[in-house]
Amino acid sequence: MTFKNLSIFLSTVFLVAACSQEEEQEAQDTAQNMPMPETTLLDVAIEGIGGADLLQNMNSFAVSGSGNRYELDESPIPGGVDPRPEGFEWTVNAQNIGGNDVLVRIDISRDRAAGNHASTQIINGTQGMITGLDSQFNPNPAPMTSDRRAAILKELYLLQPQAVLAIAQENPDQVEISEDIVNGMNYGVLAVSTDVGTISLYVDEARGLIDRATTMELDYLRGDILLEASFDDWRVGGSDMLYPGSVTLTSDDVVLHEERRRSISLNVPMQAEDFDIPTELLTGFDQELHDFGANSSEVYMNMASAGFPRSGFSTDVLSEEIAPGVFYITGSSHHSLVVEQENGLVVIEAPLHYLRSQVVINWIEENIPDKAVSHVIATHHHTDHSAGMRTYIDAGATVVAHEAAVDFYNEVLPNPHTLGHGAGALTSLTIESMPADGSYTIEDASNPVTVYPLDSGGHANDMLMAYVEEPGILFTSDTFSPNPNMTEANDGARMVRESIEAAGIEPSIFVGGHGAAMSGDAFQALFD
Repeated sequence: MTFKNLSIFLSTVFLVAACSQEEEQEAQDTAQNMPMPETTLLDVAIEGIGGADLLQNMNSFAVSGSGNRYELDESPIPGGVDPRPEGFEWTVNAQNIGGNDVLVRIDISRDRAAGNHASTQIINGTQGMITGLDSQFNPNPAPMTSDRRAAILKELYLLQPQAVLAIAQENPDQVEISEDIVNGMNYGVLAVSTDVGTISLYVDEARGLIDRATTMELDYLRGDILLEASFDDWRVGGSDMLYPGSVTLTSDDVVLHEERRRSISLNVPMQAEDFDIPTELLTGFDQELHDFGANSSEVYMNMASAGFPRSGFSTDVLSEEIAPGVFYITGSSHHSLVVEQENGLVVIEAPLHYLRSQVVINWIEENIPDKAVSHVIATHHHTDHSAGMRTYIDAGATVVAHEAAVDFYNEVLPNPHTLGHGAGALTSLTIESMPADGSYTIEDASNPVTVYPLDSGGHANDMLMAYVEEPGILFTSDTFSPNPNMTEANDGARMVRESIEAAGIEPSIFVGGHGAAMSGDAFQALFD
């Protein structure tokens, strides 16, 4: 080989080598920059609880446990923690999770103030029913409305990570992958779209276990809230599936549900008759109502745990003019009073949620079209009595509240309600305070309204009563539920009498957040 040919040969070798190195480096760079396959994190989570085959073959599961349930914003102190947790024991049986043919049976025993109440909640496809002592008032068995059904399923998914993983495994196109840092730890996040909302599973990839599950939903008083189920004490259950022995559900770091799991079993034989619903209890499926319940599931679960389960929109409005310009607004479980003044309208109590308040505003626009709501009186902070205030505030109303609740309202009312009402925070909020040892009057030439402290026996330390002075009408919220058929005074009546004596007023008509209108003579007769 000549020198010239050798030079050509070596140049070619070097060129090929250089090209090979460049191609290899380019391939490495490409591999590093390529996103991980979206199924990777899902595979890790599935493997962490027992593997794909185990989950794929999970036709049904049964979980038993016990714990405590706490009510959000039902404490005596605004923003405080419920001091009376309800103890419970339950068994949850579920089949065909995530499908239209879902089957759920929850047998639950609750330790309530009124004694032990046992009930059964059954979901069969889009239908449901409730038997046993679920409610303090309503008879059972009763149909399960679409909103209550959605709320039950939402909580079931939050508390049962294996159910969400089963949905994700069956529908990988409904899973979005991201990352997040919580308390300094890196997590892979599986956001799983379900029929009751998006549930996000936080996966500790090093352990292959799910530490928490979260979802955003609307609390009618607090606005957009984050629900977070934390899982701990993972252990092996039936059919070698790992499950959390300890589960805690929180909202804004307030504990709502804490549970110890005794067992989990897979593919337990279930009898069709265990999920039967009598024909007379079939109500049909209401998509709008379903979405309403799914969007605010914990509102429903909180009220159910107290023995006052919510169902339906509760937007029926009946009105009675009990004195000139004073209208008692009823039609659902919770009532309000609308007082016409020369300078506007005063609404006493805004219960339940924004939809109910909007219906009252619609009634006002139809019946008193030339006046707007100037004030809304918050008798106390409990969510079922105050959660409709924002609708009036959006319309320009000033809030009147007990001084003990002002800081709490200033904290929670401005929160965004993007998930159900409004598009952001309030543009303005004005709160007038009633001193604990005094009163506050909404002055007007016609129907002035004065609020006074009301003893509630520890029910709420921000309880107040509202008095329309000229006709002598007293609104007693839920300290006392007037009933013309009562024959003797109860504790609520006694607390109201003491409070009106302290205020130096003599009402001629008593109305409440519950109950019916009652004359002053009938009220006094309770003590004879």
